[in-house]
Amino acid sequence: MDNIKLLRKIERKIEEAESYLPEILETFQGLRPIYRIKDKKRILEKIQLRLNNPRFQGMDEVEILDTIGDIIGLTIVRENIENVPTTSDFILEQIEAEKLPIEPIAFVDHIKDKGPTNYKCELLVFEYKGEIKFEIQITDKENLAIREATHEEFEKIKYGKIRNSVNEPKRIDDISK
Repeated sequence: MDNIKLLRKIERKIEEAESYLPEILETFQGLRPIYRIKDKKRILEKIQLRLNNPRFQGMDEVEILDTIGDIIGLTIVRENIENVPTTSDFILEQIEAEKLPIEPIAFVDHIKDKGPTNYKCELLVFEYKGEIKFEIQITDKENLAIREATHEEFEKIKYGKIRNSVNEPKRIDDISK
């Protein structure tokens, strides 16, 4: 795919996320979420990482872009890790009871199955109005501190080969300029 077309599609995804973010935040305002929208460079890195993953074999960059579930990311912080599953249940019940235009897509329990940094959370991925995917990570204060302290190391583990690539024709730095 043409890099310019891909960048434009990514920019449209980011604009779409920005337009839906206030509605999504309002939905979960009682839980006081921390939020972010993934930037262009991080989206490009994620696409590049998935291009090299057999699970996404045969897909082009735009098809892979449509699989990214965390253009918008919310983090909800509870007092302790034991409250996390209850919060997940509450979110799912609220969406169903209020018939919100939010469709659950995936659930990952990183409390039982911790990643390489020992960060514990539950991860819910949703689609809003059938148009934009977003994730909610639910954790506690202690694990939020772990995530913040280990985030850079996790990024190196996950994206190190892509960021250090010098011989590949599709380097992230070249595409994002």
